[in-house]
Amino acid sequence: MTTNSLILPPSYRNFALIFLVSALIVLTSVFYLVWARVTIIITPVQQTRDFQLRLTVVDNASSTVAIGQDSIVGIVRQYSAKVEQSFSATGQQATAISSNIVGEVTIFNKNSQNQVLVATTRLATAADPKTVLARLKNTVTVPAGGSIKVPVYTDSPEQFKSVASGQLIIPGLLQSLWTKIYAQNDQALILNNNPVTVATVTSDDLAAAKKQLTEKLYDQLNQNVNKLLIGDQQSWPKLIGQQQPQFIFDVEAGSAVAAFSGSVDLTADVVVIPEQQVIELVEKNLNIDNTAALTISHDDLSYNIEQFDATSGRAVILATAQAVTLPQAKTEWSDKNELLGKTTEEIQAYYSQFVGIKSVEVKFSPNWLKKTPRLASKIDIQVNAE
Repeated sequence: MTTNSLILPPSYRNFALIFLVSALIVLTSVFYLVWARVTIIITPVQQTRDFQLRLTVVDNASSTVAIGQDSIVGIVRQYSAKVEQSFSATGQQATAISSNIVGEVTIFNKNSQNQVLVATTRLATAADPKTVLARLKNTVTVPAGGSIKVPVYTDSPEQFKSVASGQLIIPGLLQSLWTKIYAQNDQALILNNNPVTVATVTSDDLAAAKKQLTEKLYDQLNQNVNKLLIGDQQSWPKLIGQQQPQFIFDVEAGSAVAAFSGSVDLTADVVVIPEQQVIELVEKNLNIDNTAALTISHDDLSYNIEQFDATSGRAVILATAQAVTLPQAKTEWSDKNELLGKTTEEIQAYYSQFVGIKSVEVKFSPNWLKKTPRLASKIDIQVNAE
């Protein structure tokens, strides 16, 4: 049996081949148009800069001051604080005593209040309170629950007899206080011409006392301010003016005393501000200044009071922010028509002409593409803030 084969003419085969190639070209074009994309990521240069902004702070209890564009409502008032404290002298010096100095005693105060004992205060025994054995050489303030040492002398050197170590009373005090405030001599009180070592106040003692008083003063000032703050106001920054505290001491450097007292008082200009509003105003003004600030934290801000008027409830402060800023994205950065049909190297070369750009990253999709699409809509430009 004979089988007849259908043989197509060559022109048919050529047509089929052309059709297949054309179909592949069309499919490739469709795939390219649908899926081909490129993302260009621009990272600007970050800069750290100090930015200053003057703000008017209006007291929240004031109704006489208008609120302006760069104004915030806070607290503008004066507060007072005073601190008193007793201190121990750390210096020592050998003193050639006069003929009436008989030694040194320790005064104990077991009462709940400081006790001032003036020079010439009498010491005696409980058995014979009328007989004066010795007197205090210096005026001292014995802190509550504490003790101090002080030299003592006799009124009558020619009649003085040694006093054995032991406890002595202070007959000038109420009898009920004799067991609470008393003197103790660990060594016998003897009239002789030998020098004794006595405690003295040094300049370092006074400097250390000033430091302690200052710390307590501002702690007290903060407490006084906090008593009038409510809610979130407790966490607001408190700006204190540069008024000088007034220190008073009852001794000078070189005074031969075992303890001394000091006090400090201050009436301060205080401005309390809602810092989040300050941050928002700084960021707003940074944007106006053709820069874009990254997040500004509370640690980046410092303040200075320039003007203060407690009567009107108004203060002007200078806020300084150390902000990390980025340059504003320029129009040229997003001109996609300049980026059509370019390789990664050509794109990076194009952006190298602009100031303020740190790096440019090009991401093709699919990743085997080597050039950007010829359609601007297929190009995505992003500005990255590190």
